[in-house]
Amino acid sequence: MKGRHLRSRFPWLKLFVLMLLAPLVSFSQESIKVVDENMLPLIGAYVKFLDHEDITDENGIVVIKDNYNDTTALSFRYISYNDLELTLGQIRNNKNFVQMFPSEAMLEQVVIIGRTDQNEFDIPYMVSSVRSKEISSEMVQTAADALSIKGGAYIQKSQMGGGSPVLRGFEANRILLVVDGVRLNNAIYRNGHLQSSITIDPDVLQQAEIIYGPGSLMYGSDALGGVVHFRTKTPLLNLNSMKSSKQRLSSYVRYNSANNEKSFHAHHMYSARKFGVLSSITVRDFGDLKMGSNRNDDYPEFGLRSQYVERIDGQDMVLDNEDPNLQIGTGYKQYDFLQKWIFRLTNHVNLELNAQYSTSSDIPRYDNLIEQTDNGFRYAEWYYGPQDRLLISPKLTWNTNKVIFDKMIAIASFQNVNENRVFRFFDSTSRENQDDRVKVYGMTVDFQKRLTHNQDLEYGVDMHYNDVASSAFSENITNPGQTESTLTRYPSGGSSLTNIGAYMQFSWKNQDSTLNWINGFRWTKQDVMMDYGQDDPVQWPDYFYDGISVSDNSVVGITGVNYKKNGFCGRIVTGTAFRAANVDDLAKIRINSNEITVPNPELESERVWNSEIGLAYEGSNFRVGFTSYYSLISDAMVRSAYELPDGSTFYVTNGDSLNVTANINAQSGVVKGINAVAELSINPRLKLFASYNIQSGKAEDEEGQEMPLGHIPPSYGLVRMSYESKYMRFGLNWQYNGWKDIEDFGGSVDNPDLATADGSPSWSVLNINGHFKVHKGLGISLAANNLFDLHYRPFSSGVSAPGRHFIISLKYDMDY
Repeated sequence: MKGRHLRSRFPWLKLFVLMLLAPLVSFSQESIKVVDENMLPLIGAYVKFLDHEDITDENGIVVIKDNYNDTTALSFRYISYNDLELTLGQIRNNKNFVQMFPSEAMLEQVVIIGRTDQNEFDIPYMVSSVRSKEISSEMVQTAADALSIKGGAYIQKSQMGGGSPVLRGFEANRILLVVDGVRLNNAIYRNGHLQSSITIDPDVLQQAEIIYGPGSLMYGSDALGGVVHFRTKTPLLNLNSMKSSKQRLSSYVRYNSANNEKSFHAHHMYSARKFGVLSSITVRDFGDLKMGSNRNDDYPEFGLRSQYVERIDGQDMVLDNEDPNLQIGTGYKQYDFLQKWIFRLTNHVNLELNAQYSTSSDIPRYDNLIEQTDNGFRYAEWYYGPQDRLLISPKLTWNTNKVIFDKMIAIASFQNVNENRVFRFFDSTSRENQDDRVKVYGMTVDFQKRLTHNQDLEYGVDMHYNDVASSAFSENITNPGQTESTLTRYPSGGSSLTNIGAYMQFSWKNQDSTLNWINGFRWTKQDVMMDYGQDDPVQWPDYFYDGISVSDNSVVGITGVNYKKNGFCGRIVTGTAFRAANVDDLAKIRINSNEITVPNPELESERVWNSEIGLAYEGSNFRVGFTSYYSLISDAMVRSAYELPDGSTFYVTNGDSLNVTANINAQSGVVKGINAVAELSINPRLKLFASYNIQSGKAEDEEGQEMPLGHIPPSYGLVRMSYESKYMRFGLNWQYNGWKDIEDFGGSVDNPDLATADGSPSWSVLNINGHFKVHKGLGISLAANNLFDLHYRPFSSGVSAPGRHFIISLKYDMDY
């Protein structure tokens, strides 16, 4: 009782003592926070000053416990980062922040992946990335081309203004495209070939990341074959106390003889201590593409553009092409703009604002322009109108030490996408126009929490709302003011798609962090609403006008183990993914020949169960690895015969009787394959890289009949040799593509009519490029591609690849 009485009677004495000691304590202990180039804490950074040594804690903080003056020198070291020497005065002037930057070796080795900047070791799937330096070296024309630099993605092109990535036999709406954490897949992504990746400017990419295998855990629907994450450049904050701001200007002009490309790009970055901004513009002008002239003797006419259609004096005329290797009807123009801001609101909170806009001229659909019927050309015109994509996305990153999270990333987004299709049949005076507009509102919130020194939890929620408006009309080209309404591609009364989801991922590491066990699950709910107008040019069944609603719930999960020790790496994972039916699957109404496709409200998600094993070994100057995967597909969506609610299998309109079809869940299948990679550093300047992919796929219908699965490319690979010195870089690339026999084509989706009678021939090409520094900030790049002028058309593509061509580029970079 006595002790308790004294403590309660004299609390002021304890307060008085603390007040006296507080200045001494605060003066004698000083915290310094060490962060990386992205303002994230560097854990375990080595700090030395005078005769003292210490390391930063889990928040990147080191505490100096004695009173030192401003001239005290401190050394900072972190593996694969540039060493840093600063005085205590410089650090204090920078509010006790120290920022370290990775060395060139670090940039070559460490891979940060996905929306939440995960380390490669924390992802159970095979991943690859293409850095901005590699994209610049290859001088690619589109972001789709950039994905093939490492040989992981296969690219299909229906026209030159396109590029549809194929990952492990999955294409279009079965792989997920993401830019800066925002999903690009929207309600009208179709199951055919998609060309949306060209709306990403390759010249502003920091890196392009490919996550192979089901990615539904974090990203939701569509990631059956994998996730392609385009990461654009971000302005940095300047934490250099010796300089209040930094600026960087980068620009180039380029000419490519393959299609008379004339391109200009420039971006400017300004970095202050609490503010940074990046501005970018790219203009590209592509002429018609010239194919190779060295042809396979068995198919001397394959791919030739011998004739083309031109309208002269009000008549569609078939003209002879003076140069049959010139693919008339492939040229287009594209314009890309990007504006990014970053603000350091507090020492722990960063805000980014990302604005992107891409547009184009009309883009000819080359594979349709060369389509023939018994009477000659089917189309006189077929092109996409200007393809517009607008993205506005704020992003908030909060590093803290709360009970429920250590880090939070919140990304809001608005997208406005416009697709326009215009076509006219040969000798017709009626030009058909279809215009589809999609507005997408999105929000993702991701949380990360370290539970113990070896247990981490990652969880989050997301929501996306798609609003689709579709219109169509036919115009008389002899009387442009004369138009009439025609059948819209999607419901004329409007349609919408809403999905919400939540996920959780738990990882456990052993004591020395050589073993990482990852488990996770996700729940998603998706709702689609479709409305048809009474004034449509065709009469629909009554239930169309009442509105059609479809709801879908999906639960998926993964479990995987990563192991890494003494250069050996192992990975084993199994997990599921799904793709819920979108507006295109459910609501696209299309009259094609004697068929009409109608909605099927009973359509369910298609699913994939994927298992894979990866093994790799990394020595001091080499790395070799392979991944084997097996994907089981169930409830795949295919177009098949269907019945209307009254049981009718025919639909009569304007006196025509059309067979009724719809998308149904009627197919299962298996995709399996192996990926192998090898890297060798002969010396610090000379390196070799090789990649090889082989895959196969079989489908099975409801009756148990087996058939080849569509979208499965032939075996393909590449070998690259690179040499780099202080003033030059040199690269030599050999690309290989195997045969695809016609009997192995998976039906019409593989475009057998655009191949030879025997299938898709094998091919290999040799490319060479060099980059030279001619003056401070000024460089010149030269390339010669397809050196042997081989003619080839990649599997499933509608346009032949460029023949022998030369590229020259002048580049200017300056820091000031």
